[in-house]
Order: sequence, then C-alpha cells, then structure tokens
Amino acid sequence: RDFFADAVAQTARRFEWTHRATSGQVIEFVMPTCTVENPTYSESDELVMMTLPIFPQPTVAGNNELSITIKAPA
Repeated sequence: RDFFADAVAQTARRFEWTHRATSGQVIEFVMPTCTVENPTYSESDELVMMTLPIFPQPTVAGNNELSITIKAPA
C-alpha cells in the first residue's frame, strides 16, 4: 500500500489493525473511513520507523469513527 500516495491524494480508506497478545486473546481496531497525512520516516538504534498520522472520519451512519473489539479465549 502506498501511504504517501494516499496522503497526497487525501484518499479516504478503511483501516483495520489486529493485536494478538497471546493465543486466543485478540483486540481489533477498525476505522471504517480515515485519511492519512504525510507519513514520515525516522531511525533509532539502526531501526527505521514510519510515523503514520491517521485521522478517522465518521461515515454517513455517524459516530462510528472507531470500533474496538476484544475477543477473549474460548
């Protein structure tokens, strides 16, 4: 995915991120519509990192910029 092109074009996109702490423990973050602004790179201790400013936007349904789902082990 070209985050720089999205930032320049101000393209609104869906953003999903899943964090798995341990087996069976899952946290999901979903932003149905968000824009990305100028990503930047930095370096520390020989690690290159990208900072990605993300701005969630409500859809026409309203008040739904961010959804967080926590799934416990079965």
